[in-house]
Amino acid sequence: MLRTPSSADRGASATEYAAGLLVVAAITATVFTFDVPERVTGLFDAGLSCIEDGTEGRAECDGTGTAAGGGGGEGQDGSDELGDVRPMHVPPEPSDPYGSDGLGEVGPAESLDFGQIPSYPIHYDDVAALDSAMEWGSKKADCNWFVRGMSGGICPEERRDMDVATEALIHAKAAQAGPSPQAGKLLEHYLDNSGEDYEMDVDDFMEEVPAFKEQFGKDQGEVGRAAVAKAKEEGIGPGDGPVTIPVRTEYNTWGRKPGTAEPMYGGDWWRGLGSFGYSQVGQVDVYPPDEPGGEWKYVAKTQPEIKKYYNWDRDSEGEAITGATYSEKELSSLHLRGMAQEFWVQGRGTTQFTEGTVG
Repeated sequence: MLRTPSSADRGASATEYAAGLLVVAAITATVFTFDVPERVTGLFDAGLSCIEDGTEGRAECDGTGTAAGGGGGEGQDGSDELGDVRPMHVPPEPSDPYGSDGLGEVGPAESLDFGQIPSYPIHYDDVAALDSAMEWGSKKADCNWFVRGMSGGICPEERRDMDVATEALIHAKAAQAGPSPQAGKLLEHYLDNSGEDYEMDVDDFMEEVPAFKEQFGKDQGEVGRAAVAKAKEEGIGPGDGPVTIPVRTEYNTWGRKPGTAEPMYGGDWWRGLGSFGYSQVGQVDVYPPDEPGGEWKYVAKTQPEIKKYYNWDRDSEGEAITGATYSEKELSSLHLRGMAQEFWVQGRGTTQFTEGTVG
């Protein structure tokens, strides 16, 4: 695990300190390529110039422009096509009260406690996460006692791992001080080696990525119309009072336009999160018409839930950071060495509202 220096490690000379600042500045000027696991975007953009100039409102500084490493993506401002969302079809358990449409049982109108509605039990990254847990710390340095002794007690492979971890931590810290705080926090959490879940701020994400907020509103409309259809199937009709149906959908993928590698959003969150799975949890209130032939009304009140397994490409020889000394494969190797640990990124946002009518 990477640790901050103890007090015994402090006390460097002014010359050493100044040299350190120059190293950090040089690294800060590099550009991350950050997608999990297909990181193809730039983390720092023009971060150094933004920090030095103190410029506000520039697209490359506030994350709304195209990243220097190719990070800008259509859909970030919500103006481009959203594309089709591809559901990960996983059947619920036979005893699960929620159907394949994510709807529970029809009941009397009430305000449900969303905290009591569990997340969808299966995620498409579960197998990868299980494999990852078994692989952590499984790769040992191939170094005999003689080579170790000739290398000052540390195998060349181990020394390389330490160099990669140190440089990556500097990048993570610099990113947090620049235009990519979320991406930097995620990388630092990986290097912290805890393996603990990382709670992301879903509300902040939705505000910064309006294309996803729009997509979620569309999903709410679909589940609202499905709820009306279910109420009708259950015998609810004109003149009946309102009913409430709990909602808990399976995880869908979002982040790239279907069938392409083209991102649907950009900026800091793309560099750290990339594509991900999301679902919605909450309820739909259905209001039957007073008279036959009238319009049915629905009000969807659901919370967005995002979940993603954070890892790095085991096979990519490409540099994780433009101009840096390590590749994605080397960064991923830290997990295998037990020096860093992959983890779940997840979070649930506050309730979003969408209402509509069905003839």
